Amino acid sequence: MLERYLRVYGPSDRLEFAAWAGLDPVNAKPTWESMLDRMTEVAYCGRRTWLLKDDLDPLLGAEFGDPIRLIPNFDIYLAGRDRRVLTSSKEEHKRVYREAGWVSAVVLAQGKVGGVWSARTQKDKLLLNIESFVKFGSDFRRSVEEEAAAYADFLGGASDLNISWSRS
Repeated sequence: MLERYLRVYGPSDRLEFAAWAGLDPVNAKPTWESMLDRMTEVAYCGRRTWLLKDDLDPLLGAEFGDPIRLIPNFDIYLAGRDRRVLTSSKEEHKRVYREAGWVSAVVLAQGKVGGVWSARTQKDKLLLNIESFVKFGSDFRRSVEEEAAAYADFLGGASDLNISWSRS
């Protein structure tokens, strides 16, 4: 179970693994220690964390091939343990992680939250509202428009797409 956890959520530490697995940290220690020879220590957000040795080179060689993604409400990417590093300020964090546990849909730009979005349909038109957190150039807008078109295709019913832009 620890190997699968690290493959998906690494880098991580024993306390985060214990919380994820529903274990007391003391009870997670033997499992963690049994895998230490297959893990490597890495610094992540100023903390000591570990990931599988087999994952280190692919992670270091990884690039963001797609600069923009529209991530839906409550996506697992936004629910992760390290969600504090996804936003740049407390204000942005509050726009994404709202009251009563609501998690907004976000515009993900190079792995970080660049804004929030919402969508609704009106007859055969998809109306998409993008609220960006920072000023973006034409490349960003073009990438969002391409991602929005793919989203509209996924929904299947919209024959027209209308995007409105605002800045918070």
